[in-house]
Amino acid sequence: MEKLKPWYQVVTPREDLRENRPMEASEFAVHLDHIRTQRNTVSKDYSDPARFFQRTRMTNETTKVASQFARSASTTASIQHKYQHLSLF
Repeated sequence: MEKLKPWYQVVTPREDLRENRPMEASEFAVHLDHIRTQRNTVSKDYSDPARFFQRTRMTNETTKVASQFARSASTTASIQHKYQHLSLF
């Protein structure tokens, strides 16, 4: 079996990392409310779903959380729909 190369021989780090420039926390986290309100200060990496998912690797944990959210949302919608239906009588 061939030995894996070190990551730094396979990918090129971003310029700011190569130049050892200090980074701000805002580069790692996005204010979710800014995305929700579609502020023009939000990077396209977050505001464009197709771009976001092209650049995001879904880990087992994020897949699990997304699945739980989808099940919860569909259950909530189903309960609300049934409640509205019962309210008509």
